[in-house]
Amino acid sequence: MKRQKKPKNTRDQYLIRRYGITEKEFLAQLEKQSGACAICKIPPLPGAKNLHVDHDHRIERWKIISKKVNGIWVSFPQNGKGRLSFTESSRLKQESRSLVKRRLLRLSVRKLLCWKCNTGLQKWRDNPEHLAAAAEYLNEYQRSLYE
Repeated sequence: MKRQKKPKNTRDQYLIRRYGITEKEFLAQLEKQSGACAICKIPPLPGAKNLHVDHDHRIERWKIISKKVNGIWVSFPQNGKGRLSFTESSRLKQESRSLVKRRLLRLSVRKLLCWKCNTGLQKWRDNPEHLAAAAEYLNEYQRSLYE
């Protein structure tokens, strides 16, 4: 009888690698949002895909600086406007960088959204001015219908 292998990419491993959060943290956020999208407040239909982790893609592009100090590698993020307030250190450069990367990923997580709201934010490039202008446009249209 052949022994079955455990799948290498579990949901927990995926969430940690992609967003820096555990499945437990995902489920806690889901409970905090009462199982519904943070924007439209509609829960996913039974059998539908789960809510998506909304995160700020700009943070992924921040540069990670590493320097050796007294035989220990110190890494910290730099966002173009200066250094952020946290550092991670380790004897290994790669480990110090990966700790900073995981922390940045965790900082980038906002809330959980349904597919439609998540895609909408992406299409509007996370720009609040564009979203406000679109809302005003729709409000004007609604007012003109009832005048």
